Amino acid sequence: MHSMNEQSISLPRSRERPSWFLAVTVFTCGMAVMIIEMAASRLIAPYYGTSLPVWTALIGTLLIFLSVGYTVGGRIADRHPRPEVLYRIIAAAGACTVLLPFIARPVLMLSMNAVNVSAKSYLVVALVVPIVVTVLLVAAPVTALGCVSPFALRLSARSVEGMGRIAGRLSAISNAGSILGTFLPVFLLIPFLGTKNTFIVAGALLLVVAGIGAARIKLLALAMLALVPAVGITATVKPSSGLIYETESNYHYIQVLKNGMCGKDDEQGVKLYLNEGHSVHSSYCSKRLWLGRYWDWFSMAPFAAGNASKVNRVLIIGLACGTMAQQYKELFPSAEIDGVEIDGKVLEVCRRSFHLNDFVSRERQFELDGRTFLYREEAPYDVIIIDAFRQPYIPFHLTTSEFFMAVKSRLAPDGAVVMNVNRVKAANHQLAQRVLSTIHTALPHTLTFSTDKNNDIIIASAMPLDPETTLARMEEAPSEAARRLGRKARSYARYAAVGTAGFNAFVPAGAPLTDDRAPVEALWDGMFLSLAQKE
Repeated sequence: MHSMNEQSISLPRSRERPSWFLAVTVFTCGMAVMIIEMAASRLIAPYYGTSLPVWTALIGTLLIFLSVGYTVGGRIADRHPRPEVLYRIIAAAGACTVLLPFIARPVLMLSMNAVNVSAKSYLVVALVVPIVVTVLLVAAPVTALGCVSPFALRLSARSVEGMGRIAGRLSAISNAGSILGTFLPVFLLIPFLGTKNTFIVAGALLLVVAGIGAARIKLLALAMLALVPAVGITATVKPSSGLIYETESNYHYIQVLKNGMCGKDDEQGVKLYLNEGHSVHSSYCSKRLWLGRYWDWFSMAPFAAGNASKVNRVLIIGLACGTMAQQYKELFPSAEIDGVEIDGKVLEVCRRSFHLNDFVSRERQFELDGRTFLYREEAPYDVIIIDAFRQPYIPFHLTTSEFFMAVKSRLAPDGAVVMNVNRVKAANHQLAQRVLSTIHTALPHTLTFSTDKNNDIIIASAMPLDPETTLARMEEAPSEAARRLGRKARSYARYAAVGTAGFNAFVPAGAPLTDDRAPVEALWDGMFLSLAQKE
């Protein structure tokens, strides 16, 4: 009689299958999981953005469904250790993946329409709804794919002996597929085929594997048909009133829409929406430059610092389509403007639809992260503008002490830095106060101006800053546009007391943000939570 140590325990034998094809199966399914995750983020972006909470919802639910799949797959494999059962599960995953982008759009539209995007309900929109929507969209294919690894292990095992080695090999193969599935959609499938076709390709690959594994010609035929459709089916990703053009990039879902702010007689007026489209990122009107939006007030910075008469070099971090560049060109015609925009696709759209090259020369448009640009540029700027939101968040690395020290190193001695910080209510400046505290680690003098109940402008400089002096300089400026803006700013004084608009005196609060700890998302979501609780 053999003992347990002699490893004589045998497992029920399954029907023979080539081990190499089982390896192909595990590799393909591991790849498909990551393709679904990466492409799902692009499906959700036009509706809920790409913020940290949205990514958390996506990754967290995906891991939950994989865990459910591991458990369910192991149980099914013990009860029915036959290859044809595995390949039926994979075929179901493939079919769900092919259908997912077509189901997703109406589901996402319904989820957006079901919730009123107000201050009181924003937390539901930003945090809860993406989780629910993600559950609905990826539950079936990801759970099914989670079944594959334990099922493959059960089919590969002939005895207890060597099971650890087999499990390790299958895990390595699955992870290798996941690695490819991470890079493939980002660098090849999504840029060249689009999000919808990326899902279809992934689903078709699963159907091919299932068809071969189960020796089913019908599944193979279905897979071939799944690869064709998409080419002929064209649909708007996110239907919007006045939509002129839409596209996708490595960073954003991009929309160009007719601009209602320009007036009915301006046929060339356009506006730029990114991702969820709750905010206009750039605006262009052929007959109207000053639109009464927060962009106008960035022009205040050189008058505050007292260097308006000698603005020669301007840097805009977060150029987009250059609304502020156009305004600065009117106020300071001789100024050389450098624009930094991380998304090259946005620049392409802006050159075509927003006449970007007319006010920022092509050679002065840099496709780069703003902070990286500061490290490579040496010449000083008279004004540095920071407007690089990924609504509603500011990229954390553009809010820290280290970042503002880099900004200071590229600022002329009498220069000014100006940036916008969102808020949720007139009296709620929590995020701006924290950013203000951080700016003071690099630049001692600041001036704050609320453009409306949702935006705070912060101006910082090594030079003393004063509201009255700023207004006087604007009202005496050679440019009529600057004088008009100064008069408008003075008229805001009656609103300053309630914080709706005008110069205000909120003070720095909280520890400075650093590269090690900059909870921008938590600060923003916390403002909404406190607002919802009060209401």
